[in-house]
Amino acid sequence: YDGIDSNGTVSISGGIIITRGPNQEMAAPIDTDRGVTMTGGVLIVVGYCPTISTSLKKTTSSNGASQGTHTVTIGSDTIEYTNNYSYNGQTTVYASASATVK
Repeated sequence: YDGIDSNGTVSISGGIIITRGPNQEMAAPIDTDRGVTMTGGVLIVVGYCPTISTSLKKTTSSNGASQGTHTVTIGSDTIEYTNNYSYNGQTTVYASASATVK
């Protein structure tokens, strides 16, 4: 299953979103027909990341896609998430500052 699936445009203006995949064929972290625009918040994409229109900082890491618990640090904020599976690709973080993924 897709983490986020839209037949239009996905617009993100705030909050924290973590999406991941695929761990099976025909699934993606984000699947949209008209792209993704982001003006605020934090977006963590584990696996394939589509092109996102934003002025926020983009950090990519080879960490965070394996099975287990991972942390993303952005400034003084830490976000923790757990993967039940290992995912192909990398971890991409969009935020107001550069991120560290462990």
